[in-house]
Amino acid sequence: MPAQLLDGKTNALRIKEKLKTEIEALKTGYGVTLHLVNVQVGENPASEVYLKSQEKNAEKLGIRYSLKKLAPDASQDTLKEAIEGLNRDDSVNGILVQMPLPRRFHNRCRERAGRPACTARPSELP
Repeated sequence: MPAQLLDGKTNALRIKEKLKTEIEALKTGYGVTLHLVNVQVGENPASEVYLKSQEKNAEKLGIRYSLKKLAPDASQDTLKEAIEGLNRDDSVNGILVQMPLPRRFHNRCRERAGRPACTARPSELP
């Protein structure tokens, strides 16, 4: 099979338009406004650009976006408590944990929190 050149920008736009339509249908049909929360431990200059991009894309799609910043010296327990609190919040539909996590965090915690398209369940954090 010959190689096929993909147009990433066109594909991304098509996907975003489809998502936007589906998200709008949730709002109008069911009164649901999606709310995505990203939890960041400390500061990472490289992450700032990515976080701004997430916020901008969420806004374009009609998704409420929040950033929960934890102190640079926050413990694993603090992160776990933050995730547990967000899990109990009925207005939150999705939780992301911004990578990288500080090196002092247990490897298992960093691996579980970094799974694609989801976060660690509090019970999976050490």
